[in-house]
Amino acid sequence: MPRLDGLTVRYELHASPATAEIPVLMISGNGRPSDIDLGFTIGADDYLAKPFSPAELLRRVNWLLPSSAG
Repeated sequence: MPRLDGLTVRYELHASPATAEIPVLMISGNGRPSDIDLGFTIGADDYLAKPFSPAELLRRVNWLLPSSAG
């Protein structure tokens, strides 16, 4: 992402009451365990390392979004 990285975006989202509850799925080319741990430490709800399949992305997004059937 130009100008901001995912960690900064997550901090900004978390800092605002209007956006603090939005689920965050971090997608990164960094898939080392330490990178994944950092993503969760800063508040990501899930972390997906590249490369990944479209089906896996869809599964993760569906898991994060609240059910409209509730």
